[in-house]
Parts: sequence; C-alpha cells; structure tokens
Amino acid sequence: MPKRINFNEIDPSEYSLEIKSEINKRKKKTLKNLKKTIVRKGPVTVSLLSSTNESRSLAPKREVTVMKSKDKWLKRRALNRK
Repeated sequence: MPKRINFNEIDPSEYSLEIKSEINKRKKKTLKNLKKTIVRKGPVTVSLLSSTNESRSLAPKREVTVMKSKDKWLKRRALNRK
C-alpha cells in the first residue's frame, strides 16, 4: 500500500468528461482504501492501530467488565463493618 499518492500529477483538464469522472472515481476509491481501519490480509482480517498522536490524546475506552468489578470492590461490605 503506497504511503503517499499525488493526484496533482494527473492534469484532468486535458481529458474528456468520461475520463475525468473515471479519474475522480478512482481518486475517491484510493482515498477510501487509505483511510480503512480494517484490512484483509490473506485468510485473516487485520484491524490497524490508530496513529500514536491520536492514542496519546484520547483516554482509553472504559470496559463494562472492568468497571463492574471496580464498583463491586469500591462498594464492598468490609468497608461498612468498621
């Protein structure tokens, strides 16, 4: 998968309307493929990690199972016995 694509190399002004529309379709398709988060590699499906800048700026998503066990521990009976 290419890391950089320069669509400015193609000058659509010298082509007919049909070819211009085809260029635009391919441009949109390649941009869509570059933004994919899930890619099929052979027999498996791979989900791509987000960029490091995004992962550092956002807090992790909370998981229901972790939150339930945390709440149980915080509201345990041993705290009320004192």
